[in-house]
Amino acid sequence: KWWQGVLQEEKTYSSSPIRALWVQGTGITSMAQTAKVQEALDKLDLLVIAEPFVNEAAVITSKKDDIYILPVGTQFETEGSVTATNRSSQWRSKVVDPLYESKTDHEVMFEFAKKFGFYDEYVKAMKMDIVDGEIKVVKKDYNWPDDASNEIARTVKTIGLGGWTAKRLREHQENWHLFDPIT
Repeated sequence: KWWQGVLQEEKTYSSSPIRALWVQGTGITSMAQTAKVQEALDKLDLLVIAEPFVNEAAVITSKKDDIYILPVGTQFETEGSVTATNRSSQWRSKVVDPLYESKTDHEVMFEFAKKFGFYDEYVKAMKMDIVDGEIKVVKKDYNWPDDASNEIARTVKTIGLGGWTAKRLREHQENWHLFDPIT
């Protein structure tokens, strides 16, 4: 309930209110508290919405200033693993390059991290791997999106999400024609 952190109506984990919000994905509007969401959006000092299309967060706010809508690419303009709420995952291949000035989600996030000075820390885990049972930085650079998927496979410890390396998900996609939908 991010909006509680903005409105400070209930005890939250921070004594400082949330003053800026970055919205990427449509999850913000899947909440039942639309009036509270709108109130919180209006109170923010900064609202950034990174979406291919204007979403409800941009529509329900009354903000006139300090709101930015960044045109990110669609699912057809990027590559990587996607996971549904039922914990199924698959590899998604890029079909076309982003149109016009659009950038992919990760390009926007990387530029943001560079601009605000935490890029090296942001991408550090993608340069790591397990060596002799310990996680260590082993590479000078990373390979997007494979290393991001491998980081998730290495670190997520929940039922159904372990072991989904980029290699495994790519092989699954490449061999869909061998799967029998019935058995």
